[in-house]
Amino acid sequence: MKIFRILRCVAGVMSAAIVSSAALAVDALRDQQIATVDAAAGLLAVGKDAATRKIYRCTAETTVLLNDQPAKLTDLEAGMLVVVTAARPGVAARVSAVRMKVSGGEKPFHKVLAERALVVPSANTARQAIVISKVFAGQIVRIVPRVPVRWSSGGARKGQFCDWHGFPGDRVLGMPRMALVAFVGKTPFLATGDRFTFTVPADGMLGFFANDDDAAGNEGSAEVLVTIAWY
Repeated sequence: MKIFRILRCVAGVMSAAIVSSAALAVDALRDQQIATVDAAAGLLAVGKDAATRKIYRCTAETTVLLNDQPAKLTDLEAGMLVVVTAARPGVAARVSAVRMKVSGGEKPFHKVLAERALVVPSANTARQAIVISKVFAGQIVRIVPRVPVRWSSGGARKGQFCDWHGFPGDRVLGMPRMALVAFVGKTPFLATGDRFTFTVPADGMLGFFANDDDAAGNEGSAEVLVTIAWY
């Protein structure tokens, strides 16, 4: 997953702690990198450290995803980030991988882990959020619009349109109605300006929703590019 005003702020005075957290996050990510793939034998080794590396057997029933799309074991490569759900010890039920790539010098990032185009429908409410990825403390999440966001709430506001900042005088869950909300766990983030970036405060699932308590009659969508990176 997005790029925003932080409701739960990571203050500038915490910059030293952020650097420390980023280092820890990198170590955690290395533990989730694919070490080797033996598609012929159906074996997947995860973890950069040989002493703690985990070996999983993949069967015909194992679901394999690459960047959230159906894939095969032969599509996976060493170095990709992966989350494995085990059916039983040593046997994978689900393998979800993300292709890592270097950012090419984009600042302030040192490395981009994943980029994903995402369409958030206006009918997505806080009770029907889109969850896209696990993120780790210290990582940087950035969200920029691919096209200008223009969507509408239903009910009394039917036919009225706003951008991803929502309707400032109409609040739901303590935030503007129809604001695009990114969240990690229970921590929400709102956009400021035409893009927003935040530091992940703690490990958790990254997701998005259109902030509305009644999605009936809503129109439009938010098409954004979500970048997950580390400094």
